[in-house]
Amino acid sequence: DRMDRLAGLEAALPSELRSSRAEDANHRSEQAQIMRLGVDNIDDTEFHQALIEQGVTQDKANELVAYRQQQQGFQKEYLGYRKAVAKLDRSAADYETQLTRLQTVFFNNPEDITKARLLDLSQTE
Repeated sequence: DRMDRLAGLEAALPSELRSSRAEDANHRSEQAQIMRLGVDNIDDTEFHQALIEQGVTQDKANELVAYRQQQQGFQKEYLGYRKAVAKLDRSAADYETQLTRLQTVFFNNPEDITKARLLDLSQTE
């Protein structure tokens, strides 16, 4: 079942990636809280300023801006990846090979490939 496969992928990650994913989850939670403040459609400078005005420290604001940029970059790449995946023939004998090749073309680190795989699993079943 899908949840078992997701748990299996998570368990297969090296410990440093699992730790990084936990940190990402924490950042996402913080960012979600900040986004509820209505700052999701502003540029990075305005975002940074809004964080400072909310009492976030300079270092934490810088970290959240960088995280936001990283997530926006991943989302852009993931959308391009999904468009390319949609063009693949799922019944092709080498579908999985093609999918893996696309993942390495669109994502430049194992963590992003894993995130893409997890997103794929959550969308397909």
